[in-house]
Amino acid sequence: MCGKKDRNNVNADHIFPVSLGGPEFDLSNVQTLCVECHKAKTQKDQKLIAEVRAKWKILSKNKSLAGWFR
Repeated sequence: MCGKKDRNNVNADHIFPVSLGGPEFDLSNVQTLCVECHKAKTQKDQKLIAEVRAKWKILSKNKSLAGWFR
């Protein structure tokens, strides 16, 4: 839990985003957050995902570096 008192209004959240390789069905990668905290974490996750994808795009274009990530 995120620490909020309202346990009746929570969302399930992947601690490590599935789109970045986090396990989708592993309970150790799941937490519950209130709606407000979940929204804030999702926004942070989306920024991280965009950054990782942008860096991967740059690295994959550079043939000498791309081999390191396969």
